[in-house]
Formats: sequence, C-alpha cells, structure tokens
Amino acid sequence: LGAGVVRAAVAATAVLIAAFVVTVAPSRWLEVHCDALSLNLPVLAACGSAGLWAALAVGARPAVRFAIAGASVAIGVGLFAALEPACLAGPFGQVGPALRPVWLDNVMESKSALWLAARYPAATLAFIAFVVAGAAEQVTAWRARPDARTGLAAAFAVLAALLGCWQIKLMPYASWLAVVPLAVFASSLHARAWISAPVMRLAAVLLLSQATLEVGLSALLWPFPRSATTQAADQLTDPQAPCFRSANVRRLAELPPGLIAADVELGPYIVALSPHRVVAAPYHRLERSILANRAILNGPAADALRQLQALGVNYVALCANGATNSARPPLSGQSGLRAQLLGGARVDFLREVPWGTDSPIRVWRIAPAQ
Repeated sequence: LGAGVVRAAVAATAVLIAAFVVTVAPSRWLEVHCDALSLNLPVLAACGSAGLWAALAVGARPAVRFAIAGASVAIGVGLFAALEPACLAGPFGQVGPALRPVWLDNVMESKSALWLAARYPAATLAFIAFVVAGAAEQVTAWRARPDARTGLAAAFAVLAALLGCWQIKLMPYASWLAVVPLAVFASSLHARAWISAPVMRLAAVLLLSQATLEVGLSALLWPFPRSATTQAADQLTDPQAPCFRSANVRRLAELPPGLIAADVELGPYIVALSPHRVVAAPYHRLERSILANRAILNGPAADALRQLQALGVNYVALCANGATNSARPPLSGQSGLRAQLLGGARVDFLREVPWGTDSPIRVWRIAPAQ
C-alpha cells in the first residue's frame, strides 16, 4: 500500500506542476493567489511527496518514518506560508476584512449544510443521508476487511462527508466519494425470495439515489411550510426571480451603452446580456469595486453623487422585486440612495427611465450637471 500511495502522490504532484507550468506565464510564477493554482500549491505537494518517498525509502522504525514524513510536511507548510501567509486562511484568505460582512459572508457556497437545510430541507437531508450512507458502507467494508486500503478509503469517505456538511461548495465531492461504496453495496446484493438479483440491485440504486431521497423527503415535509423569513431569504439570490430573467435584463440594451451602478448580483447578467458595463459584480477579487458600489447604493445620496461622478457612471439599475442581497440595511439607516429610490423618494440628480411600474428592473439616468 505504501508504494502505491507514494506513486499516487508523485503522479498528482507531477500533474499539478505540469498544469502550473502550462497555464501560468513565467512572468507571473511569483504571483500567488489563494483561490487559484499558484506556486505555493506545487511546492507544498512536492514537499509532501518527497517526504512520503523518503519515509518509505529508509529502512528505519515506523517512528522514524513518521518523523521524516512529518518534517517534510512541516517544511512544505512553512514554504506555503512564506510564499503567501494569507493563504493559510483558505481560498478567500486574501479578501479584505471590509468585504466579508457586506458580501462574502452571505455567499451561498461558503455556508454550511445547516444553513441550507433551513431553506431547502428535503434536498439537504437527501444529501446528508446519501453521504452518511456511503461513509457507513465504507466503514462497514473496512470492519469486514480491516486492512490499510479499506481503512484509508473509510477515512476519506468520513472526512468527505464532514467537509460536505461544513461547506456547500464541497457537497459534490462528498457525493462523488459516497457513490463508490454504495455502488459496491448495490452490486453485492443477491436474490431474495421471489425478487431476482438484478431487480434487487436496480431497486437499491434507485432507492439510494439522491433524487429519489429528495422526492420522498419533499413529500414527507410538504405539510410543514417554511417560515416567511426563510422564503424571503430565498428571494435574495434566486436566479429565477424576474429581475434576473434574460428578457428583462435585455431591455437595458435599449439604452445607449454606459456604465451602470447596479445591484451586485445583477452585474453579470447586465454584462452578458447588454452592451453596458457595471461598477461591480459578485466576484471576491473585485473587492474595491463591490465596496464602491455598496457605498453608492447604500450611502447617503449626497455622497453617492460625488462617487457616481468620479466613476463616470451613467445609470443606476435596481431590482424592484427585492430579489437581491443588496437589500441589506444600508450604511446610514434607511436613508441610503437605494432605499430612497425604491421607496419613491425624489433624488435631484437622477431621472427614472419610464419603463412602467411592472418592470422588475428600475433604471435611473444620471442627470447632467446644471
């Protein structure tokens, strides 16, 4: 097993290094980004692989081998931190503290399964049941054949299930690892009474599917409606909300091209479906843009005018149906520009485009300076 693990680690490291060399220009090799393939990752992987190889190559006691492997990992982590200390905090380690409370902390993929369960209980419980069943089956296989291979597989399955519940973005990886032991379990089923083995196996595959589990749990939970607070929270990032529908966003193309200060979540739709540019979009590397956009929409109108003029903004576009998490409390109580505009207050330096009250997107032109 040890030789196999070393070969796998060396192969993975070689692929990582090759991908880095091929996809990153030499002039940017020393630029480290925590959310992308950068030099710190191949260095860490190389140290770990070298340590595993050295630990197995020496004919020493297990304690010595563990010491060699541990020392190599410590060196790798030290070099990883030296190249960019912020990356020790994870992929978003380089994001400034000012952006976290106003946007990053509300990004769905960074939430836990508990957060998701409050909004989509059936889908979340189906996922949890699936990965727990996969981990349990892998642990059962290890107990039936307690060797290093099954033990390592069981450890990976359990760790993946825990990480999948920790952050939503890790759920697909946990599901993929759970598929293997469940597939092995289904293939091992035999005939029972009048049910043939193929039928038993097909039934197991169908019953253990996340889709089947979700349908069943949805039926069980249907009599228990979600709270109004949870339903309102769903609208904040619902991509099917009227504000985000392509036909509604394309109406912006009727206006002369310009720069738009819009709800952050609306930004990518505007760029993709119209000739306009936007001040900000929901990407963590656009920290300064997101903060500037928030200051415009949620700050006092007088301050907003100065920033709009400084950036050369031509329009302000807002979701009128509340389908945006930019509807958080503004910077100055309820007197922010966004709250004023959607509340019907008149702002001297803005003129609304007369699209009618039924439009899910309301647009204002920046009035020329007098």
